[in-house]
Amino acid sequence: MPIPTIEELKEEIYSLPDKLNHALERKVKAQVEVSRLETAVEKLEARLKQEKEQSEDQDNDDNGDEDTELIEMEAELKKLKVQLDEAESRAELDFRHNTPKTTENQVKATVCADENVSRLKLELIEQEVKVKTKKQTLQRERREAWLTRRPPARHVEVESTELDSLQTELATAESKLMMAGVEVETLQTKLDTFNMLVQLIAI
Repeated sequence: MPIPTIEELKEEIYSLPDKLNHALERKVKAQVEVSRLETAVEKLEARLKQEKEQSEDQDNDDNGDEDTELIEMEAELKKLKVQLDEAESRAELDFRHNTPKTTENQVKATVCADENVSRLKLELIEQEVKVKTKKQTLQRERREAWLTRRPPARHVEVESTELDSLQTELATAESKLMMAGVEVETLQTKLDTFNMLVQLIAI
């Protein structure tokens, strides 16, 4: 990998604030979209639940069945969270040990830039998406099973199809939001790192 020239580094530094602002705008838009879709999904789920309760007693098995695969996926998600916490703590301790005179911004920038921490963050995001997708799939399968057992009114079928579509949109929007968050954090880390270097050079 070629070493960047001084001019290329200057260009990168000067472009960071604009890149960060654009990334923040994308994150805010993604947050608004996620919030809108979550509200729509919650309203539809509430209406369908009410319709189901009115048409038949809830099946005990529907609530009691726990999907083994989902349990394993959630366990993996918890494990990744623990590993990320440990990696961040280890990176912070190593940096503080090797750099006694430092600032909290320098520590934060170093931890965020740690290769192992970055890798675990991406793995955590991917696992969170998998868990959400699995939950939505289970909800859809149970809803379809209920619709098969007791053919519902036409409006319920329409709302059920609409809910499937909204949940798919929500999963996509949540994924975009998480990736935007990673981009913002990465750019902020770069900016903090360059600011830290400037301070060190100025001393």
